[in-house]
Amino acid sequence: MEYVLFMLGGLVSITLLSITIQLMRLEQRARDFYRYTENKIKLFFENSSSS
Repeated sequence: MEYVLFMLGGLVSITLLSITIQLMRLEQRARDFYRYTENKIKLFFENSSSS
């Protein structure tokens, strides 16, 4: 019985770990996208204000 619980615990921890990694990747992608958009907006405003 303990073996089954151990297996379940391992499965749960692996699942949590993979979910955490996915979230971190998503966060990184969102941050990159935000930075990219921010730079585009800054460039747009700089161009429109200079002309």
